[in-house]
Amino acid sequence: MRLTFIVLLAVGLLLLAASAEAKRSSGVSKKKVEKGSQKEPESTSDSARSSKVPPRMQEVGDLLPYTYISDKNFTRYIVDRPRDYHAVIMFTATAKQYQCSVCHMALKGFVEGAKAYHDGADFMAGADAAFADSTARLEAASKRVAFFVLEVDQARSVFDDMGLESVPRIYALPPTQEGSPKMRMQDFDIPVQVMVNGAQSFLKAVSEKTGVSMEAKTRPAPALLVLCIVAYVLAWLATNASKDPSAALLWYRAPGLWVSVSTICFCVGVSGSIFCVIRSPPWYGNDFKNGSLHIFAGQGREQYVLEGLLIALMAVLCGASAMVAYKATKMQVGTVMRHALVLAALAAFVTLATQLAEIYMFKTGWYRIQETMPPAVWDWLKGSVRKSSGLPKRILRLSEYWMYEFKDWGSFGKKTKSLLVDFLFRGSSTV
Repeated sequence: MRLTFIVLLAVGLLLLAASAEAKRSSGVSKKKVEKGSQKEPESTSDSARSSKVPPRMQEVGDLLPYTYISDKNFTRYIVDRPRDYHAVIMFTATAKQYQCSVCHMALKGFVEGAKAYHDGADFMAGADAAFADSTARLEAASKRVAFFVLEVDQARSVFDDMGLESVPRIYALPPTQEGSPKMRMQDFDIPVQVMVNGAQSFLKAVSEKTGVSMEAKTRPAPALLVLCIVAYVLAWLATNASKDPSAALLWYRAPGLWVSVSTICFCVGVSGSIFCVIRSPPWYGNDFKNGSLHIFAGQGREQYVLEGLLIALMAVLCGASAMVAYKATKMQVGTVMRHALVLAALAAFVTLATQLAEIYMFKTGWYRIQETMPPAVWDWLKGSVRKSSGLPKRILRLSEYWMYEFKDWGSFGKKTKSLLVDFLFRGSSTV
């Protein structure tokens, strides 16, 4: 155990060092990320602004990493010349009435890419070059990127002027000088398909259009977590080897090891981890309108990372509760305790199974279970009870009444009598 403690202590110190380094290196950029909002930029008085920074650049810099604009200020921040930054613009329609799932997916990637870029970039670097000659000004502007979002409800005129008939659309416009010719935005289009592969793919496409080097930094936490797990397993093996070397050589015979491996394999399959590796989805969903978080993706063919992990955990707990219910019947404890354990395990099993069924129905609202079974079976399940109906159908109907129509014990007793008691006594009297 001493070796295990040493390894865990070393890994813990490594985690603390990495965390401190991350905070120290991104202190300023983290403040910038917190400023990213849906509020439109407001004009700032010249007295409150440094004379070495152009007013428009200062306003955009104050709302990094991305800025919502509208019909009122599209001309000021995008059209007016000179513009001392690349303008990456997303036209979208995320309001609920439009039911644009692609818009939500693309906006998440857009925002994550903007945050990732500005975490390692200084937007105001070389701002004083705006007052230098045109060559120096354009050179400084070519290294600066700003991200903008236009919602259709706030930018109807812009959408109409551009003739946009479908969203989302993304453009990366280069900086402009005084007298620069008009440009066709279609020449600077970024395919929305790049959003499917996450922020890294989006930044790569923006980099190709703008010539600005961009790369989303990988967070060290997942790798450090894996390192901790590997270190713990190695320390555990080393500790056991020091106690009984001969037994340590037969580590592959340990039942607990293969139970753990089987559980991990099950969780990987159920959680859709392979999908997450291929598609790189976000950990959770964000509603950028009200700031709420979503664990479950609304689309049946999409998922978040936490969604898959939660489903796997619920499935494992559901199976574990069934095993506890079975094992509890053989425990050498008091009768009351044994019954309590069985009932608690059954309650956990029913609760988890019900939640899994509700999540399944939420994810597959388009799916109809009756299409997977023969018509005769479905008619029997959903049909009403008749005089000729047998005992299984009557028990099924009583179960439905108990689960969905129960009001009070009196009405339940009458239903039980009409469905079961009368039927059973009628059958016995006939015999």
